[in-house]
Amino acid sequence: MLRKLFAKTDANYRELDDDLVTPRQGNPLPFDRFSQLLPYTGYDRQNELFVIAAPSADPSAIEGFGFTLELCPQIGADREMAANLVNLFKVGLPENTGIQVQMFGSPVLDHQLNVAMACTVGSPQAPPGQIPLLRKMCERRNAFYRKGARTELSPNTNFRMRDFRANLSVVIPAKSLKDEMARRNAVTARQSVINTLSQFYLYGHTWDPEDLINWCALLLNPQRTLDSNHAWLSYDPGRALRDQIVAADTAAAESSDDILYTGGGSPPVAMRAMSVRNYRKHLTLGHMGALLGSATSDAVSYPCPFLITFGCSVPNVESEKQKTQLLAMRAHQKAESPLSKWMPRLHDVNADWKLAQAAFDRGSGTLKCYHQLLLFAPPEELANADQSARSVWRTINCELVVDSKMQKQALLSALPMMYGPLLQGDLRKTGRCTTKTMENAANMMPVLAEWTGTDPREFNGIQQAVLTLFGRRGQMMGIDIFANPSGNYNGIVVGKSGSGKSNFLNELLQRTLAVGGRAWVIDVGGSYEKLAGTLGGQYIRFTNDSGLSLNPFWMVNTENEEEQQEDLQMVQLAVAQMISPSRPLTDYEARQLRIALDQLWLDHGRQATVTQLAEYLKKNCANGGSTETTGYGGEADPALCDPRIRDMGVQLYPFTEDGPYGKFFHGPANVRFDTNFIVLELEELASRPDLQSVVMMMLMYRITQGMYLARRDQPKLAVIDEAWDLMSSGNSGDFIEKGYRRARKYGGGFFTATQSIADYYKSDTSRAAFENADWMFLLSQKAESINQLVKSDKLDLDEYTKGLLKSVKTVHGKYAEIFIKAGDLPPAVGRLYLDPYSLVTFSTQPADFQAVRDLRAQGMSTDEAIEAVLAMREAAGQALYVPPTFDEEDEYLEEMQ
Repeated sequence: MLRKLFAKTDANYRELDDDLVTPRQGNPLPFDRFSQLLPYTGYDRQNELFVIAAPSADPSAIEGFGFTLELCPQIGADREMAANLVNLFKVGLPENTGIQVQMFGSPVLDHQLNVAMACTVGSPQAPPGQIPLLRKMCERRNAFYRKGARTELSPNTNFRMRDFRANLSVVIPAKSLKDEMARRNAVTARQSVINTLSQFYLYGHTWDPEDLINWCALLLNPQRTLDSNHAWLSYDPGRALRDQIVAADTAAAESSDDILYTGGGSPPVAMRAMSVRNYRKHLTLGHMGALLGSATSDAVSYPCPFLITFGCSVPNVESEKQKTQLLAMRAHQKAESPLSKWMPRLHDVNADWKLAQAAFDRGSGTLKCYHQLLLFAPPEELANADQSARSVWRTINCELVVDSKMQKQALLSALPMMYGPLLQGDLRKTGRCTTKTMENAANMMPVLAEWTGTDPREFNGIQQAVLTLFGRRGQMMGIDIFANPSGNYNGIVVGKSGSGKSNFLNELLQRTLAVGGRAWVIDVGGSYEKLAGTLGGQYIRFTNDSGLSLNPFWMVNTENEEEQQEDLQMVQLAVAQMISPSRPLTDYEARQLRIALDQLWLDHGRQATVTQLAEYLKKNCANGGSTETTGYGGEADPALCDPRIRDMGVQLYPFTEDGPYGKFFHGPANVRFDTNFIVLELEELASRPDLQSVVMMMLMYRITQGMYLARRDQPKLAVIDEAWDLMSSGNSGDFIEKGYRRARKYGGGFFTATQSIADYYKSDTSRAAFENADWMFLLSQKAESINQLVKSDKLDLDEYTKGLLKSVKTVHGKYAEIFIKAGDLPPAVGRLYLDPYSLVTFSTQPADFQAVRDLRAQGMSTDEAIEAVLAMREAAGQALYVPPTFDEEDEYLEEMQ
């Protein structure tokens, strides 16, 4: 194989060095394309096995049968998981079986981005022009993300957007295609490996030929990969697998330290292979996670796509055991000799061999292992990529070196199902393997990465997500707030001023609409007027002369008995708030109120009014007093009346026809939701908090009815932003709980947003919203807010999670970090990146707001106006991504409020 590796007749490699090693004896076939070095020739579809060819003139001779399993990288590990991975080496694998585990920091985000575009369908309630605008925003966002996967989004940062993919491949040695014993061994081994991986949810799926072709094509045509100049390749059963991987126009020139790829009209890309010169004494799976980059510093990260490969081979156990015993004995002799006084390292060597011997004593053993790192970067950026990779590995005390003069062999050792007996021998001859116990080997597997997001729902036949965030190491996260199988769809969003909370909420609303959902916003301060105008939504402002009515009786559902009873419960709570805005009603008062409500409904149905209810309570309170009466509406002796019931009727006065607030609750309810996006502005009611709180409750009631009328599979989101003064006391806590439960029943969710977690402890109402929310999105917090959360018992915060939460930050003009927790899911941190188009769309800065408004007044569409603003900035030499900064926007919103 080494002869083939360093042959000079490779048309794809124009600058080859002289032979570097003495080739093994044999009759290797000459080659003129790199694909001939690849062993992938055939596929056994019945057994789902790949045929791994051997360099021989005999066409029936093969090196073995192989299989590859796509892995689901985990976000954390413990000793139990590591112990479980040791079983991979104990499933009865034949001698010289090769195992490889790979982690690829891929720049290819096409699948997720194409799904996002396919799901941007809008809803039947969308106003004219909204869907094209949403699709335009998705297109611009996708282009921005693709750029972020291949180059820096801001100067002097190594952060890249990426998708971490992992696989495990195995090659079972075989003598020929007719070796049925080897074929059966491979099938049995695959099932055993799948069972082992499945115990910790690591197994994804088994590769077919298209999976192999497309994985290897990304690595062997890297100039296309980094240029987004690639497409999904289909498998042609009439051709050898290896001939379908390398593009015909891909050329590679090998130098001592890298391979330069060109062709296909794409900019050149250099590949550099590096390996570990020296390992730290103790490695864990957690250390393997750290090899993907720092979770705290963008500087300690890879500024390019990278591939980490771990490989090991299964030895002859008895032979290896005897060899270990012999070497352990020699090491012990040297450690006990006088020479050890001047060579302390002999004691370390002795300790290592004792560990190896102990491994055999407890039924495991040792393996020959290696790590290989490949970097793919433009030639001018390769030096930075090299130094950055060294910095990453140095964080776990591992030293990297360039595989000088061995780039092609290193490349082959980093391809799946390559580590058969032949390559095992090559790596041993070149001294690139190290001996590790099975326990150590299990802890050297790169199987940890970042959270990829929620398991998406099925939507129109495809999988989709609502939000797109990125992990600190770059992993793209698809988050669907409506895909929470263990709980509800309600949430809280908390972020101090300048944290980017407004941008996050705008993104959440816009993407909910894009995937065909409906959204409502209850706001105080005008923060969403521009977004409603941009997306063609309804902007409903409650004022004294607005003529809007929220008659609670008019809104009761009369077509469904179950819904009618639930509606009457909501009406009861809203009326209780009218009666007693400062405290909840007592149980007795609540019962008497329900008696009056039921009778009123029987008498008048939807024609009932708050005024009639007040009269019922004042005139018929004898029913709860000391004198029994029959029926309702009769005259009663005031002396025998229970004053508690009469008082409730009197306290309803402000909401009756003669009261100052009566206009909002009499006549037919006329608040209509005609579009898919409705903003309900209550700022002008701020001076009357008792009215404001009731209006808000009735709007929540109306929103749940809108959710009921929509399709169950349609996403439905209601956001209450900075509105806690509206629900600070009284009976709204019970209302929140019932409203949240109804929303979940109809497939919807309520989100509340505020600047501090402490706001959720100001009243029973806000506490109810907090306790009934499964989703938590926490942006940058003040220290006291985090301490409040720790005391709340809402989250089981260990020291790591507390540290994670405290580390959340916003880098102005670049991104906002968000701590995410949902139900039983583990916590994670994601970053919100917004493209320039979306920043202008969401911006509430006066300059942006007015510029878009002026251009629309001149006859431009919203899309044309936004594009014109971006063009003017570019012409003026302004950086398109910096303004507006997150903190400037939030400060402006505070001024508006």
